Amino acid sequence: MTYIDPVEVSGENYKLLLENDAVKVLEMTLKAGTSDIEHSHHIFHHRWQGEGPYS
Repeated sequence: MTYIDPVEVSGENYKLLLENDAVKVLEMTLKAGTSDIEHSHHIFHHRWQGEGPYS
């Protein structure tokens, strides 16, 4: 399976905060009612900020 980097395919939604040999930390901002382009996920942890069903 080819890895699809979210920063490369959807850079307007992602900000690279940190990357080294052990981790890659991204910040994602997505406006309500919009969707993101298909991309790959490695093992990840997310933190929700803002209003919505997970706040």
